[in-house]
Amino acid sequence: MERYNEKAAADIILDRGVRINIPAPFFLRWFGKKEFSFSVKRPRYGTGLRISSYYIGTEIADEQLDNLTTYGSLLLYRDHGQVICKIVACGILNSWASGYLFTKVLAWYLSWNCTEERLCAIADFLVVFGIAKPFMNTIRSVRMLVITNPNLGQMTQGS
Repeated sequence: MERYNEKAAADIILDRGVRINIPAPFFLRWFGKKEFSFSVKRPRYGTGLRISSYYIGTEIADEQLDNLTTYGSLLLYRDHGQVICKIVACGILNSWASGYLFTKVLAWYLSWNCTEERLCAIADFLVVFGIAKPFMNTIRSVRMLVITNPNLGQMTQGS
């Protein structure tokens, strides 16, 4: 599973996306469609705002996620499982109109047809590599551009 996580993280960073296969609804199985395949790519700006709003609403601290036991992870999934499904559904839809109309329906369907490990891994990728990592890199770059710091040509030499 760890090798899959590394490959999936690299695919999201490179905008190739991560494939999610979920079983098709019952009425589509009559016509021979066994499963659907979705690609989760890096979210657009508006989708990123919606995902970050869902994630901030859970009030999960990073320290909670670092040292989880089995019991702690089950409690976390019990309390915040629907929000995790909404984050993944938002990442799959990745647009304003379809995200507004179909996020809750797709989140409900994902909660009954995907494993919690897969949902948590994709939600983690969307939050960390899709939204937070580029934002943190931008903030660090802006912090380095302090105008009042002397440049190499402006160094004062003492006498």
